[in-house]
Amino acid sequence: MSETRYTLKTFPGGGVAGVSIGYRNAEFVGLRLFPTYNVDELSGRLVCFQKEDFEQVATRRGLGGAIPRIGFGYVNGAYDVELHSLGVEVPREYLRDLEFFSITAPASQLPNLKSALKARIENLLLRNLALGLEAQHAALATDPANYAEGHTNEPAAGQKWTNPSSNPESAIANGIEVIRDSIGIPPNVLILSRKAYQALRRHPMLAGFGSPVTPRLLEEFFGIENVLIGAARQLERSLIPDPEHGEAAEPEPETGRSFYDVWGNSAVLAYAPLITGGIDQPSFGYTYTIEGHPLLEAPFEDRQKKGHVLSACYNRAAYVTCPGAGYLITNPV
Repeated sequence: MSETRYTLKTFPGGGVAGVSIGYRNAEFVGLRLFPTYNVDELSGRLVCFQKEDFEQVATRRGLGGAIPRIGFGYVNGAYDVELHSLGVEVPREYLRDLEFFSITAPASQLPNLKSALKARIENLLLRNLALGLEAQHAALATDPANYAEGHTNEPAAGQKWTNPSSNPESAIANGIEVIRDSIGIPPNVLILSRKAYQALRRHPMLAGFGSPVTPRLLEEFFGIENVLIGAARQLERSLIPDPEHGEAAEPEPETGRSFYDVWGNSAVLAYAPLITGGIDQPSFGYTYTIEGHPLLEAPFEDRQKKGHVLSACYNRAAYVTCPGAGYLITNPV
């Protein structure tokens, strides 16, 4: 599995670096369903889409005839960007340890050692923030309430994909046609939870199609442009609620907690543009993100704890903007 890498760009004069995720960890797939749409305001109009936004309209007109017109989505309430921040405390002793370690090395290497530590901390911050967003994406995409009527299905006991006599190809093909009937074009992405993917790897229907059963092979098998595996895991949390936001203030100790699959037991079909030119492109969902985020902030000194704090923020909120552009298979395994 590839490790997360981030491309940094430094703004002049402030010591604050903006961050764009150039190559995400392979298990973070939610942005493929909810591509980023950059905004300048914390709240604004939420643009959603319906089947007419996918329609091919007649453009021919006669001499002196009126110009055909189309709509531009429709406003369905408002978006509210959520404020997400995280910091890492770095004791002064860490830097002293680096200085001691560098005694046997040329003094010129010390800045590189400190830079390497800073990069590791920044990567830790950004990965944790990205994992939180992945969890939000998964929660939206695996909730049947976020889909149009008839756009969800749960296989019967005899059709679970762990059953050799089941037909996952038919289940996916049905979802493709449901989306085509709804918006006029087929889905271009399929996200399989790890449980669903493992069941397909062992399914006899795929035994003669090729080996090993990879996402690329499944793209050919199902006729889907992009097949991705939602393999992200998160540690179970018992959280002390924050009265103001209804979220976590501090987690309880790790004792007794275990990891769970963020994407659960699911298969999600959807249409979402691979490269977004703006909010005018219909999509199953969007992630409204403050321009320049995620953002690495300049380190500051915490004299009380005799150290420095490196922090980052990722202000965003994801929304389903076209329920008819998705299809959810719940508990396929």
